[in-house]
This record gives sequence, structure tokens and C-alpha cells, in this order.
Amino acid sequence: MPKFPVQAATFLPTASAMTTLPKKWTLPTSGLPRVQVSNFAILQTTAKKPATLAAESARRALADAGLQADDIDLIIVATATPDMQFPSTATIVQQKLGITNGCPAFDVQAVCAGFMYALTTANAYIKSGMAKNALVIGAETFSRIVDWNDRTTCVLFGDGAGAVVLSASDEPGIIHSKLKADGNYLNLLNVPGQIANGQICGSPYISMDGPGVFKFAVKMLCKNRR
Repeated sequence: MPKFPVQAATFLPTASAMTTLPKKWTLPTSGLPRVQVSNFAILQTTAKKPATLAAESARRALADAGLQADDIDLIIVATATPDMQFPSTATIVQQKLGITNGCPAFDVQAVCAGFMYALTTANAYIKSGMAKNALVIGAETFSRIVDWNDRTTCVLFGDGAGAVVLSASDEPGIIHSKLKADGNYLNLLNVPGQIANGQICGSPYISMDGPGVFKFAVKMLCKNRR
């Protein structure tokens, strides 16, 4: 697993103090003993951004696949915390990797399901013959949009990235995928803040109805596995 310059945050940073988050509370709640935070992103303006983490993951994925950067003819980055409003994080990764072949590069924003959406999209490109070697990346720096005073979210959302190279092959690969969405549940998990007229309108932090998300996820997973 890629090793990034991260800080393991087992505490609750605030403007005035650091309040410990005991494992006896975080582990049963989230199943996670700690949250990975890129270069202490909550406190540093120089923290690693998604494209930096994504590019490092991509380099390792390319090495594992035995490919050069310009062998890639499609880049899809799944992220809900892009480096910029635009251009896409995928194009920033393209530049960081030194890819000069003009391949398509774009982001998908599906939050928790983002990587699966990206992987399924890349698979469709390859099956249709529109791509041969697709670079699929999931990258997030949620620590930038977490309210560290909200224990219902700060122990669940951290930073990280992962990448795979999906290539055309005569051997069986992805056999089946099924994507679902339901906009009627948008209030369960969201970040309502928007940039308008040089200001942030609405809360810039993650808002989540934890029990609601859990119940919906269990219900839909059981329904779709049949």
C-alpha cells in the first residue's frame, strides 16, 4: 500500500486545543483506530492536495503494470475534494505524470462510490475500444472539509489515494458492475457550501445523518445483492 507523508490523527484538533479521541470510542464507532491526514492538512495551508496523492499512487500503479506514463490513454480521477474548481484533478495528475499524448482526463464526483463509478466508466471505455490502458484513481483530502468539533464525522473521513491501471485483455476481467443512485436521500450526507461572488455560501463542512446513512446502505446492499 502506498506510503504518503501523512499524520495519524487520533485526536480532535481545534483552534485552541487538542482533545484526545480515545480508541475505545473511535474503534467501535468507525472500525478505524486512526484517521490518516495528509501532512496535517487541517492545520497547514501547504498540505498535500488530492492531485499530489493521486500522482504518487499513479506512479506506483504504472510501475506495477510495467507501463510508461504515455502508455495511458485515459485518466479518470474520483474525488469529492478536487484541487481546484477547475481544471479537473485528472488533468493536474496528467501534467504531474508528464503525459503528453493528449489523452482524455476527467473527474467523477460520486463521493463514497466514486472509485466504483470511475472503474466502471473506464471498463466501458476499454470494452468499446475507446481506450486500451486506463488509469483509474481515487483521491481525497476530506480533512480540509471536516469539522473537527463534530465527532460524528471527524473519525470517519480522512485523506488518501489509490490507483489501478485497467488494460484491454483477452482474459476475463470485470465481469459485472451495477451502479445506483437516489437523489431523494441527498440530505443524509452532503457539503452544502458553495463558492459565489468570492464567498462561501452555506456550511463548508461535511454534514451527515449517520444512522440514516447506515440504514440506507444496509437496505440497498441487501436489495441489490439479490
